[in-house]
Amino acid sequence: MARELRVGLIGCGQHALMYLLPALHYSPIHLVSVCDTNAERRQRVKRQFGAEADFEGIGAMLRGPQLDAVIACGPPDLHRAAAIAAMDAGLNVFVEKPPANDLAGALQIAEAARANDRHCMVGFMKRFALRYQQAREIAQSRSFGKTTHVSIKYAHWNCPDLRWMLVFMTIHVVDLMRFFAGELKRITFERGEAAGQYTFAIQAVAHSGTLLSLVTSSQEPRVKEHCEITGEGEVVIVRNVIELEYHRRVSPTRLFTSDLHDVQLLRPDFAIPNPEQNTLFLQGYAGEIQEFANACLENRAPSVTIDDGVQAMRLVELLAGNKSGTFELTE
Repeated sequence: MARELRVGLIGCGQHALMYLLPALHYSPIHLVSVCDTNAERRQRVKRQFGAEADFEGIGAMLRGPQLDAVIACGPPDLHRAAAIAAMDAGLNVFVEKPPANDLAGALQIAEAARANDRHCMVGFMKRFALRYQQAREIAQSRSFGKTTHVSIKYAHWNCPDLRWMLVFMTIHVVDLMRFFAGELKRITFERGEAAGQYTFAIQAVAHSGTLLSLVTSSQEPRVKEHCEITGEGEVVIVRNVIELEYHRRVSPTRLFTSDLHDVQLLRPDFAIPNPEQNTLFLQGYAGEIQEFANACLENRAPSVTIDDGVQAMRLVELLAGNKSGTFELTE
């Protein structure tokens, strides 16, 4: 029987209960212990997901039954404290996004990872969303050619304040920009405000030469997410995480015909019970937990690390601290 990763969960709130804990079932993970300051929450999770032990404090959990790794899901400062404590104890750690309240906290986690030679993965689940994974695979194919432009619209409901919008919502698509184009070289943006809510119009260029456009807003009643990646004569589009549309290269002589054999559309068929129709895979939660577990068991760095968290927080701080401008970014 293949070895399982012995994991402790810190933070037994609604997000963990709805997304992370169910995702454990698709990975080689054994949930050993759970930790939460609320006894009712942690005991419910212990009972429902079969943990061996529950603890009120992080230190007590780390001194409890043997663990290989820790998953932390709660307020951002809990992520920072749990990550540092776990890595100081010699464990790898997965933290939900954002990794900390601010850039300084994310840098503290990065330093703890280096000092302890441990890995910290940040839960940017959109990188593992099935359609985004497929879109990136298409964009890296020979026929697609160089990625010339990435355009993203990410709009959602009202947020309590600007920083909340950036840290809990916008950070998703800021990270997607880097996922599709690599490190950014320069960013230009304008910020608009109406009735205490915000809209950003962002332009950027990556070191790869890819141009990027992002419009993000807290002015809409529901989440709307649209990502369009343009290559050299081909386009792939992802709508609301679940639908992918791929336009292959065509001859100019056929541009004005009704022949659409070059267009491929993928969308879930929820009548079929398989992983590709499962929202945990479509949204990326199962994929990110699988990557964390496999990276730990294979003794390698995960594909997204605290360094990605640091870069995302740098961009968040830039957007929070300026109403507009053009900024050069370090690689």
